[in-house]
Order: sequence, then structure tokens, then C-alpha cells
Amino acid sequence: MSAVARLYFDIESIEKDFKEINGEDAILDILEFKIFESSSRDGTFTEIDTQDFDPRKNFIETKVATALDFWFKFKYVDSLAVVSEFSTAILAESIEILIKRIRKHLGDTDENLSAFTDEEYIDMIRNANARMTDNNNVTLLSEWRIQGIALLSRIQACYTLAYRNSDKFPVELPDDVKIDTGKRVDHYVKLAKALEGQWKEMKKDLGSVDDEGELTGIPKIDSQNWIRESYFTDQRRIGTNRYGDGLGRSRRVI
Repeated sequence: MSAVARLYFDIESIEKDFKEINGEDAILDILEFKIFESSSRDGTFTEIDTQDFDPRKNFIETKVATALDFWFKFKYVDSLAVVSEFSTAILAESIEILIKRIRKHLGDTDENLSAFTDEEYIDMIRNANARMTDNNNVTLLSEWRIQGIALLSRIQACYTLAYRNSDKFPVELPDDVKIDTGKRVDHYVKLAKALEGQWKEMKKDLGSVDDEGELTGIPKIDSQNWIRESYFTDQRRIGTNRYGDGLGRSRRVI
């Protein structure tokens, strides 16, 4: 099943690159975009579609994406049939929003010191989707499915952080202050188990899966606040995992 992916780009960055190559007086000349996809950010990208450029929009859409959770690149073609270099790898809008939602629930909101990279979040999303539908690739993202994927991803994140902290020793700080890192393990495990209980309740409402892999029930709204910001950041994971857009420059923040 093909997915419809919306891909945003930064037209100002593209125009700046264009002028650097063709001179400051050059007028941006784009007829169409070639769209490429890959299951991984650093994988081999395969051309899947061509879409006309609409100067009124800052996004392009493709209806033939293999999955929403794939990575995408594009090239633009000018009126002389000259093809640009690859853009940086980006995610579809729906997956970016889902990752942002999971981050918010977990308290992993500092993108300069994040506990997980986008690639790791995508793995969680794929595992969650497979747990719900027996399909790793995300081709549908109804609100019902988003709730389940977000919850299961949070569970996996908590278990992962518990494992990462399981081999740590107590940390001694100045003035004889000590931090027992074992408390973090207990914290993550208890949180994961609490979320597992919430997942069991949600499954009762989800019902079965139809022929298209869509859930047939209506889950309860996640009304409990399981956000735990104070313990979340993993200090061993330093650095940003955001990526550029356009042709290698900063991208629009959703």
C-alpha cells in the first residue's frame, strides 16, 4: 500500500544556493521536483516520483511513497533541464509531528541534548506499528493509530533508558552530594509498567484490524499525565539530531 507523504522545503535556502551557483542576479528557475526515498537516512535513495513546482506552496506531496516513516530527498529541475544536487534527507510531515508528540510526552524536548535521535524514534514507531498491525512500515496514520504508536513508543523509550542506566554506579558530586543512579532504573521501569497498563486498557477499545490494516475501534483519550522531564535526558547522548532542508541549510521548524 502506498502512502501520501507531504514534504516541506525551504525555498529561501534553495534560492540562496541557486544564486551562489548562478550569480546574485540569477532568477530562481524551478519547473519540477524529483522525489527520492530510502528506508534509512544514510541509505540508498531511489527516485519514486516527479511533481510540478507550485510557487504558492512550501511543500510537495507524493502519493507513491512506500511508507510514511521513510526518509526523503529531492532534486529540482530548471527550464534548461538542469538537475540540482540532492537536498538533505528529511521526514514526512506526519512522522515529524508524531516524533514531536512522543518527545513532548516524554519530556525529551531539548533537541541539543536529546535522549534519542530521530532514527531511534523511527525504530520505536516502526516497532509500535508492527506490534499493533504486524506491519513494520507505517502507511496509515489515523488518530486512532497515532495514539497507540505514541503510547507504545513511550513504553519502549522508558525500558531503553532503564537499560542504559542499569550499569551505572552512584555519582558523587561536590560537597559530598551523591546521586543513586539506580533510582533512575526504578523510575523508568515503573513508568514503563504504568504505561503498559494504559496500553492494555486501550487494546480493549481498539478491537480488530480490517482488511486495510486499520484499527476498527475507538481508543480512550490518553488523559493521564505520565510526563517525567526531570530524569529523562541521557547525559551520554550529547548533540543535535535535527537535519537541514532545502539544499543543506536550516529547515523550517514545525
